[in-house]
Amino acid sequence: MMIKAIETQYRGYRFRSRLEARYAVFFDALGITWQYELEGYDLGELGWYLPDFWLPEVRTREGNPGTWIEVKGTEPTEKEMACGAALARGSEHPVLIGVGMPDRQSDSYYPGNLWEVDGFGDTWMAFLMCRDCGCIYIHFPGEGSYRLCPECGSHRVDDDYPRIDSAIAAARSARFEYGETPMVGAVL
Repeated sequence: MMIKAIETQYRGYRFRSRLEARYAVFFDALGITWQYELEGYDLGELGWYLPDFWLPEVRTREGNPGTWIEVKGTEPTEKEMACGAALARGSEHPVLIGVGMPDRQSDSYYPGNLWEVDGFGDTWMAFLMCRDCGCIYIHFPGEGSYRLCPECGSHRVDDDYPRIDSAIAAARSARFEYGETPMVGAVL
């Protein structure tokens, strides 16, 4: 028997799964601008590809705004990783795959397991927040230069931030049954 994800309505969008809708709640709780299924792409031999989220203002380690997020319920296949890498090369923007529910793992904040597939280096990535200017960006959570905010240059950047915890809680507790609307603003 083939099982299928439940399509879910949230903020006027029809998401292909509740997991995708939970990522939208996560982004909303952090104040991150997002666009759902903005554009489809022809990746040649890999076929057509429609990435889940475009985050136009979110920066990565390079400091350039614009990041793609693909959401998966299980670890990505080789083809899904290849599609992400092709989109990253073609668009010149990083592609990350969020696997599973937004959650805190390994003493760092990963929305699920956030895998980088753009070939720029590190595999595991995390949402970080500057305590001075509030900039939210994505970077490898280990020691090093990620402690510099790409917006203001502050060293007061943290992956242990209550606002990120609240966004994770909002995403995980969101209920979509019977037309309910998650209370995103209440967690900030």
